[in-house]
Amino acid sequence: HMPPWVVAESPTAFWTAAEGRYSRANARTAIMIEFALPKDLTPTAQNALAREMAEAMAAMGHETADDAGRLPVTYAVHEGFGRNPHVHLLLSTSLNDGIDRPAPRWFRRFNARKPADGGARSAEYVTKRRWVFRVRETWARLANAALRIQGRPANFDHRSNADRGLLLVPQIHLGPRIAHQAKLGIAT
Repeated sequence: HMPPWVVAESPTAFWTAAEGRYSRANARTAIMIEFALPKDLTPTAQNALAREMAEAMAAMGHETADDAGRLPVTYAVHEGFGRNPHVHLLLSTSLNDGIDRPAPRWFRRFNARKPADGGARSAEYVTKRRWVFRVRETWARLANAALRIQGRPANFDHRSNADRGLLLVPQIHLGPRIAHQAKLGIAT
């Protein structure tokens, strides 16, 4: 769902322009999201799930599905040494409404009176808390469906511990290096 000027170059050109000279100084141009992929899935199924989530995220620029425009998105799947497969998803906050804007104009302010003369419309919805809940719900639904197809139990739940009636306190993820130091008795 990249703009036409990106097709001639590459998705890297879009993200370089988003953070470069064409972007406004105070603009939020992208959102980075990371998802853990189910280890029970084959690498092919993990890649298919990552692509399906990227497509779903591209459509989440609006609160309702009937609104026009898609968010440009790029994703990368990392195998994580077989222990931590995950996907990095970079999502633009500017909607691709189909108007052919050159790179210098894409990141300017939107012009409601003459959309073709201004930049791409900003997706205000992606800054809302309800958007985050919708993303989590979508991920749980897609991941569970992929697991069921592989004959595995669906175990993703988008709800918080409190909403699920669990008394568990959320923990801070330390990462393998810090966990190893703690195991050795080294203060971290």
